[in-house]
Order: sequence, then C-alpha cells, then structure tokens
Amino acid sequence: MVECVTMATTPSSYRPLGPADRDNFAQLCQHTREGFEDALDLVLIHNEREVRGRQPRASLNPLIVLLSVAAWERFVIDLKAIARGHFEAAGVYDETRQNDRGARFATAVRVLGPMSAGRLPEAWSVRTFEAWSGKTPTNPYTLTGKETARLEAEVESWRALRNKVAHWCLPQDGATANWRSDAATHTIQSGQARIALSLFLQLVDQAIVALAEAADFVDVDKLRLPASWFSAEPPPGLRGVANPGVLWDGEPLTW
Repeated sequence: MVECVTMATTPSSYRPLGPADRDNFAQLCQHTREGFEDALDLVLIHNEREVRGRQPRASLNPLIVLLSVAAWERFVIDLKAIARGHFEAAGVYDETRQNDRGARFATAVRVLGPMSAGRLPEAWSVRTFEAWSGKTPTNPYTLTGKETARLEAEVESWRALRNKVAHWCLPQDGATANWRSDAATHTIQSGQARIALSLFLQLVDQAIVALAEAADFVDVDKLRLPASWFSAEPPPGLRGVANPGVLWDGEPLTW
C-alpha cells in the first residue's frame, strides 16, 4: 500500500510566520510600501492643480488603479513564496501564468487566514466609499471581513477594472459602479481611482498587523504602512510635497 503524502505547497500547509521569516517579511513589507508609494505619488501629482475633463493629469487615474491592485497582488504572491520556502527577494517570485489566479481574493484568504492564525478575514475593517465627486470619494461606509462576499466583490471588481486598464478596454457600463463615468469618453475619474487605492492600503496594512501579531513579532509599527497616508489631513512634506492636499474626503482611513 502506497502512503499518500500531502505536498508542503498545498494551501492547508500555510502557517503563521516564524522568527526565521522576520527578515523576509520585513523586506516584503518594504517592497509593498514602495509599490503603494508609486500610486500615492500619482495622487499627489494630481493634487498639484485642479483638473477637469481630458487634461493630461487625467491619464494618471488608470495608472493609480493599476498600481494599487499590483501592490496588493504582489503582497499576496510574495507571502505565498515565504510560506512555500521559495522567497529569494521581494518582487522576484513568479508564479508564471498563475499570478492572476493566485492573487484572487478567495486565494488570498486561503493564504492569509492560516498565516494570521485565523485573524483574517474577520479582522479586516476598512473605510470605503460608494461614490465620488471629482477627485473626492463620497458616501463613506465601513466594510468588514465578516462580510466576506461583499469584500470579495469589491476587491474583484477593482481587479477586473485593472485588467481593463492593462488591455486598454474601458467600457461605458453604467450598471457597473467601478466603470461609471460622467465623461464623454472611456475614463476612470480621480475620485474613483482614490477609492481603489484607499481600499488596498487598508487591506494590506491590516493584514501586516494580523500576520505580525500571529507571529509574535515586536515593533509591528515598523512593518506597517505610514500612518500619514491614512490621515484626514496629510502633513506638509508628505513624499516631499510641501502642500500635499486632501487625499481622500477629509476623513481618516482606518489605520
């Protein structure tokens, strides 16, 4: 009789990080921060002047969505690399053709759940928005990990929009909230792009906390995304900008 052996790479083998994983996890967190910095920089560039219609700065909005989703996906994929013992450096691990499927929300939960010792997805509590006006997200509400189906739908809708950006296919679909636009052409508006960035900032930052607590890591704040990114009024000098302006809607995100 041949004994059946479960491979270490199956989702059921994911476990909380250990002391030996601390340096790799810190590197992963730093790389994730840098990915979000690229998206945040585009928001700050947009804040430099009022933009209406199809002016050059409007081209920043699709890229904000693309970079926000990319930072989230790379975070999940590199966590899988650490768990599987394949981590060499942040941003290096390549699941070849599995990257898109490997970073779906359901897959992310199968990874983050055991690695956070069951804290996720329920520990997630994000401040998100139902709509936007110009560059300002509006109608805020709280979405928690206990509402898994709603949170999954929100994440996957942004991933779908990212794919549309990557393939230059932005349909005018008024029935789909994340494609809604009052412009005459296929566009993503600034407030819409900021909703995407705000969602993934909160998901990743709270995941870092849950993973670090499950691993009993000290100095968790050193691993987290900067608190200033979540504030109602970002401090002068943010990312080297003297007057960064309001990033969200004048209220803080959950940090």
